[in-house]
Amino acid sequence: MNRNKTLIKLINPYQITFIILSVFVFLGCVQDDDFEIPTGLSGIETYPNDQAQFNTIDAVLGNYGTGFGDPITYELSGDAVSEKYTMGYVVSSDEGGNFYKQLIIQDTPENPTAAISIQVDKNPMFTQYEFGRKVFIKLNGLSVGKSNGVIQLGRLEDGQIARIPSTQVSEHIIRSNQVVPIVAKDVTIEDFSNALESQYIRLSNIRFDDAVVGQTFASENSDSFNGERSMLDCLGHSVILSTSTFSDFKSLLLPADGGTIDGVLTRDYYDDFYTIYINSPETIQFDNPDPCL
Repeated sequence: MNRNKTLIKLINPYQITFIILSVFVFLGCVQDDDFEIPTGLSGIETYPNDQAQFNTIDAVLGNYGTGFGDPITYELSGDAVSEKYTMGYVVSSDEGGNFYKQLIIQDTPENPTAAISIQVDKNPMFTQYEFGRKVFIKLNGLSVGKSNGVIQLGRLEDGQIARIPSTQVSEHIIRSNQVVPIVAKDVTIEDFSNALESQYIRLSNIRFDDAVVGQTFASENSDSFNGERSMLDCLGHSVILSTSTFSDFKSLLLPADGGTIDGVLTRDYYDDFYTIYINSPETIQFDNPDPCL
């Protein structure tokens, strides 16, 4: 007890004040994950380079088609005129852990005509490139090709589309200062086609198959990489909802009711079927006991 009193006497009020101020200074210097933005806190207002060549996402997808199945690489730029860009709005989010080291963009916030997945060696992405953020993609040095059945942008390695190195992500993905609402595109399972891949869609009057109701999204013993759960529309057509076993909501139970679901349409890993990935369970609005009435 005497020893503790001695220690207290050794620390005078000025020292205590100095310690407290030092703590505040330290906390003020701590930065969040948003520290790599090269264009200021809010992003740029206009196109990165008004002399550059603009390519729509649809043109980027079409460029792959000219390669007869082989990836196409955009040459490195030597001057402003030879730079090439595309533009889009972010429709994926890795905040919930269901997307990993990729960014998916579509050409418009509503009724899109084209979308594409960008492979990045960076995680997380949502702190800088959140849902609805308008971004510009510098294409020079990137390649467009098909991987797992989906056309993607990335770096070419050994003839395959690989992730953009983390140190180059901000060079190729430049965010604007615009964040806009994304309106999911109303479609049906019968509408599914390559043209809809990577777009943010909505399915209505849909429910989980009775065989999977009450299961978790992705925490069953049989779920090794993804949980794959069948959903049905009122005509009996089915589609798979895929959920990563690393997602934050993998242990939630699937609801028995039906309604609407918003998510990104893509292909499964082996390119066998269409599947949907959601950003979070909040995009599932299943509150109708019988959605087909």
